[in-house]
Amino acid sequence: MRDGSLSPWPTDIDKALRDHRINRVAATRDGLLWIGTLSGGIYTLDKNGRQLYHYDMDYGLNNNSVLGLYADSNDNIWASLDDGLALIHHGSPVKMLTAGKTDPRLGMVYGIGRIGGDLCFAANQGFFRLESNTGLLSEHPGLRGQNWDISSFDGTSFVANNINTYIYDRAGNESIYPDNSTDIARGRVNGRDILVQSSYHSLRIFTLSPAGGWKFSHVVEGFGAPVRNVSVDAKGNIWCAHINRGIFQIRLSDDLSHIESQKYYPTLSASSRRGDFSIMTITGETFFTDGDSLYVFDRQNSSFSSAHPINRDLPHVKDICSATAVNDTLFWLATYDSYTLAEYSDGHFSTRLSVPVALFPRRNNRTNGKVFVDTDGTSYLALNGTVASVDREAKSNLSVKRPVLALSRVESRSDDSISYYPLNPENIAEISNSVRFLFSYPAFEGEPTRFYFSLAHRGDSTTRVSDAPETSYLNLSPGEYTLTARAEDDTHGVSNTVAYRFRVPTPLPLRWWAIMLYVITIIAVGYIFSHIRVKYRLRHQKLEFDARHAEQQALMLEQQRIIAEQKTRLLESELTSKSKELASMALNVTSKQQVIDSLRQSLNDRRHSYGSDTRLASEMLRKIESENTNSREFWSVFERNFDLIHEHFFRNLRARYPALTPGDLKFCALLRLNLSTKEIAGFTNLTIRGVETARYRLRRKLALPEGTSLVQFLISFNDSDPENKNKELPPPIKQL
Repeated sequence: MRDGSLSPWPTDIDKALRDHRINRVAATRDGLLWIGTLSGGIYTLDKNGRQLYHYDMDYGLNNNSVLGLYADSNDNIWASLDDGLALIHHGSPVKMLTAGKTDPRLGMVYGIGRIGGDLCFAANQGFFRLESNTGLLSEHPGLRGQNWDISSFDGTSFVANNINTYIYDRAGNESIYPDNSTDIARGRVNGRDILVQSSYHSLRIFTLSPAGGWKFSHVVEGFGAPVRNVSVDAKGNIWCAHINRGIFQIRLSDDLSHIESQKYYPTLSASSRRGDFSIMTITGETFFTDGDSLYVFDRQNSSFSSAHPINRDLPHVKDICSATAVNDTLFWLATYDSYTLAEYSDGHFSTRLSVPVALFPRRNNRTNGKVFVDTDGTSYLALNGTVASVDREAKSNLSVKRPVLALSRVESRSDDSISYYPLNPENIAEISNSVRFLFSYPAFEGEPTRFYFSLAHRGDSTTRVSDAPETSYLNLSPGEYTLTARAEDDTHGVSNTVAYRFRVPTPLPLRWWAIMLYVITIIAVGYIFSHIRVKYRLRHQKLEFDARHAEQQALMLEQQRIIAEQKTRLLESELTSKSKELASMALNVTSKQQVIDSLRQSLNDRRHSYGSDTRLASEMLRKIESENTNSREFWSVFERNFDLIHEHFFRNLRARYPALTPGDLKFCALLRLNLSTKEIAGFTNLTIRGVETARYRLRRKLALPEGTSLVQFLISFNDSDPENKNKELPPPIKQL
């Protein structure tokens, strides 16, 4: 638009724009125009109409139909395509070399350097030169195949090739050493400044010529092994990393001609299982890696140690394979997945920038990653099929808006459903005890981002770190919680902090009223159980008491029975004794009676014989009669005592058998005393036959059957005994 009228603006792509038709246009703050077409992709023009970039299906887009363009606050370009979105990281300090369709393919780039003002690339497809004047990419015809490295020292450049070694001096003259090489390092050994070059089978020494250039000197004698890379430490030790079998430590002789001493370390640590050995120099110190960690050499113990601040300060930087110094404090760490710009300051290491390899079309292999730092401070990254540049100055001058961390979803999942909770509740949100929090963080540069989640509850907090913007908590106890989250990456540093307060309600079975109900139920059940138990115990104790009481009663009855038996035995013993005494008394009385009777008979006979009654005889007869009276009184006493001893024997016997005469009763008493027939005859003044007759008459009166002992019947007779009362005895025989 000039002077109120429109006129065509000539550009380098006028024909392409007419063929593919302009559909959308966006501008970035650096003055570039981004033009989206309907069939040709995206073109980029500067202020003068010169084409800078062209993005189509051959260079990253899914298709060539651009339906919309948008330049965000970081100058990144978003393109709405016919089948998705595309993001061009124009705001990033990283730029990618894009070869033309007719340019040669680089393949895997292993080394980058500058020779004669041109940027050069050592790749597995050949050696390539990007001419600074024309911008054309050319290939060296003599260096096709595998090229490992480009290194320059004091204007002399070395290209490590799979067959030959190419050397360019400061004037740009090319020379060839006819043998392969893999790496080269500079160091001071035995007081001399030298270059040590490694290869598949030997070590070579280069020294400075008087004119100032580096010249081949000799091959070191006594060494033969394939070496991936080589380094010289501050003590003059030469360290060689075998391709896959460990590390060599070499000391050269004073004249540098041969190996004076050599040590071989198959692994760097006892726990190491990797074999990707590399050697690098970081802030002037030699480091070793096997693909897991960085190690330094402990000279006192002749071993490798990973106890270094770099591992502590950069725990997220893994799988380091090379290091390149930018200056005294800044250095690049090349890893399997990224290039990280780190800084060393005040004894600590920190990251300044991280460039993920995933940003680029193809991934690197897992053993290569090198950085070349140009004289203007631009860093070039070796990639698969391309080379990327990082302009630190451009990045520092760019106004980059820091991404914002935001909570995007709060959910809980069950077997068959998902519950969602409000992100900005008016009050504290009540959610499930198993919950998942998802956050959004627009890290469009693809840098590795670390997310920190801290959960506070009742004065305690737990923190976890994740590579993903989400976290889950399971089986949270009831109560109020505060979740705080923040993100951190190497480009933007620490993000904003997001806080979310929520409450996990107490489950219904654990509410206070439910607990009270539980307590009341427990008390009631406890009371009922206690009551039942008390009743059971009382009943059990009563049964035990009754059993013990019955046992005691039985014991007492048994004791009483034993006492009664003992008394009975004692009484029977006493009765037997008394009966014997009575029997003895009866015998004595009988004996006395017989003497008296004999004496009385003698006196009567004498008185009758002499025919006169003498005074003496009369007196004696009177006394004899008096004694006879006493004998009758004795019988009365004997009868009473016998009746008492034998439980009213006479009374019961008389009541039972009223036909018995006093003589019969006396005869029964003598039989009960178990006196013999002779003793009874003496007591009753009967003959033995008379006693037998009296026994016969008595048996008839007592009606004893045949075979029944008269003596046993009288001994056992006791009419007061219920058993005797109930005995069926024959009725007494009436006296005729």
